[in-house]
Amino acid sequence: MTATLSVPPPPASPRPYHFPAFERRALRNGLNLWLVPLPDRELVNVHLVMDAGAAAEDEANAGVAALTAQLLVTGTRSLDAAGFADTTERLGIEMSSESSWDWARAAFQSVPRHLDEGLGLLSEMVREPRLDPGEFERLKAERLTDILQARADPGRLADERFLRQLYDEATPYHRLSAGTPESVTPLTLDDVRRHHSTHYLPGRANLIVAGAFDQDALLRSAQEQLGDWDGTGPGHRDIEPQAAGGRRIVLVDRPGSVQSELRVGLIGISRLDPRFFKASVMSAVLGGVFWSRLNVRLREELGYTYGAHTYLDLRRARG
Repeated sequence: MTATLSVPPPPASPRPYHFPAFERRALRNGLNLWLVPLPDRELVNVHLVMDAGAAAEDEANAGVAALTAQLLVTGTRSLDAAGFADTTERLGIEMSSESSWDWARAAFQSVPRHLDEGLGLLSEMVREPRLDPGEFERLKAERLTDILQARADPGRLADERFLRQLYDEATPYHRLSAGTPESVTPLTLDDVRRHHSTHYLPGRANLIVAGAFDQDALLRSAQEQLGDWDGTGPGHRDIEPQAAGGRRIVLVDRPGSVQSELRVGLIGISRLDPRFFKASVMSAVLGGVFWSRLNVRLREELGYTYGAHTYLDLRRARG
């Protein structure tokens, strides 16, 4: 039998897909719960998402949202960093925390029998983080080192300069969400405490649970662990991105670089735009995957580049 490898097989019909049903509940303190039962799964994923990302911070404190989120997994009121790590290991759960422009998130994954204990640990790390001075200084130093290393990397340097040229200085998006050396260096632990007390509140939060769980038991656990959490905080900060100017070509000279990085772009749509799905498909076809049109033409056919791609950096406001 001889196989013809030069002729791709015809595409098959799409497989049927049914989005999992979900239910929305709310605790008495205003915390929204999004429940997605998947009884055939062996794990449960829990995400507590708060409106506490970089868009909520002042420009002078740029980077405080990222540092606050990082500190959550370094201990709680009753557990230091080592004790926190030992507890997660004993329970066999993976705990994480991170932030973006629009949100801060604390999350864990566990087997169903440890869901209640995991939710208790999640509640404590978000509501009563240890905020240890030594851990703060360590993470702050790592953040400053990472920012400086980024400026020594042509790709990351191009990303930073691209944002600076795309948005005007009144738009927070003109910088990276991790902050700058000028904004991170003077940050103190008190700045982190203020950001946490102002923005880590149930009126600005959503708890998403997906996987194998007993719904009644989960609701009881959520009420017990998070029901007495109170506060609403300030309203969401709306951002109206403004362009820095018209079309321009910017050259960033970095002596010693062995290759060049090119960025071309403009302010696009927000994640809430009804054209989101159409734009995502368009971007994938143009340059979102290896066999996209841009990469095939510029890399495979012409050999001009190691890779060419497109992506949509979408946020609540226009990204």
